[in-house]
Amino acid sequence: MFYPNQQTKINPAINNLTVNDAIELFTTSQIALADIEANGIKIDVDKLAENIKLAQTIANEAGQKCLADPVGKKWQELFPCPNLQNRNELAEVLFTPRGFNFPCPTRTATGKPQCDKKALERMPQIKDFTYHYLYYHTLLKTIKTFMQGLNKVLDPNNFIHPSFNLLGIISYRSGCTNPNVQQIPNHDPRINKLIRSVFIPHTPTSHFVEVDYSGSEVRCNASINRDPSLVASVTEGLDFHKWVASESYLMPQEEVTKQLRQSVKGKFTFAAFYGSYWKSIAESVWDNIAYDTTLVTKQGIPLKEWIASRGITGLGDSNTCAPGTYFAHIRGVEQRFWSELFPVYAQWKRTIWQQYLRDGHVDEPSGFRCAGLFTRNVPTNLPAQGSSFHLTCRAMTGMHFEMKELGMQSKIIGEIHDSILASVEHDELDIYCQLAHKWMVVTNQKRNPWLRVPLEIEIDVAPMGMSWAEKQFYDISHLIGQ
Repeated sequence: MFYPNQQTKINPAINNLTVNDAIELFTTSQIALADIEANGIKIDVDKLAENIKLAQTIANEAGQKCLADPVGKKWQELFPCPNLQNRNELAEVLFTPRGFNFPCPTRTATGKPQCDKKALERMPQIKDFTYHYLYYHTLLKTIKTFMQGLNKVLDPNNFIHPSFNLLGIISYRSGCTNPNVQQIPNHDPRINKLIRSVFIPHTPTSHFVEVDYSGSEVRCNASINRDPSLVASVTEGLDFHKWVASESYLMPQEEVTKQLRQSVKGKFTFAAFYGSYWKSIAESVWDNIAYDTTLVTKQGIPLKEWIASRGITGLGDSNTCAPGTYFAHIRGVEQRFWSELFPVYAQWKRTIWQQYLRDGHVDEPSGFRCAGLFTRNVPTNLPAQGSSFHLTCRAMTGMHFEMKELGMQSKIIGEIHDSILASVEHDELDIYCQLAHKWMVVTNQKRNPWLRVPLEIEIDVAPMGMSWAEKQFYDISHLIGQ
């Protein structure tokens, strides 16, 4: 993990911390995390049992809706006792002459048709079936992995005690086991509520509180590579996601809706940041155009129709990239993305890759060294990923020990990479929020001279005695003099 020559600052230009800082951070944080594991997270076992039954009922209803769909009826014709969990049966229904004989969107390496989420979402002719089918499978996984899994690790007082581990991930982010609360689904609000509504504060007079960094990895990336556009996105509100949507969808920025902007954040912008290139980006964004019928311009024109009016009617062949295809278009957009919007970031990526090829390791500004055999995208992702967690880790540790010194009854009960979970007594809520701002913003800004952009946090608080699912934004401007 550490090497003697890390005692010197690897890159004084950005004021990296040293190996001693890294050792001190993980040594003290491990003590804090042992206490946090002992604190535990309280589970409403009655609500858990209720939600498991509810999820099973909803899953059964989703399954019945699948079978009532034309696809489901054909499935029952071919298989008198259809197994909705058997993807081979579904492939028979969808892609063979015995069934619908639809064109197969994706195949395995051996040529077998796929019926995964990506493939089904590329089939607009069965979109109603797909909606219920994917929800059905998500519910089954939620029940088995996350809900019934909680019952297996409950202590006699209805607490779980997740273990937060610091030495299992190459970037020196944390990991979590028994159970892994860091992987609780967050994107589907229906699933989110089923799971998080069973997580409750320790006492009836306390709040479930989550404090989260705002755009932590973007801020760390901007501080590390110093790209002016990335810095401006934090300090001046430069909206590069809107630029990406405008370029990807061949429309003026005035036509870009909030939904269109959102649709390219993960599929283009962050995918490019994390190492994807034009071919996979084009395929992913084309799915938005070809299959998402909810995406429209500000004038209400369907996205697919808008793109066709600009002379592009298909994805094309990535081997030829013929003019007028979406592959050719996105290849050009990606070139402008790096050459015009983020040229400094692009040069930094090239420099880091060459340094890795020379040295066999990558150094994080928080004092850690990541060594190993990496593909090209990994070395440029590690510094921001690791350091953003280390900001959370240092703040969480400082908060924990100061809370103990103050004799507070409130407890930190977990962390999810860039956020800190706590059970906070009602009469200590404002003190806790002030401590969060002190350690996560003020202290970290001073302690990490490599940071070149300001840090910000967001605090969500559930009503007293209520669950994690009921959390709401909590304004602390009056507590920090803003």
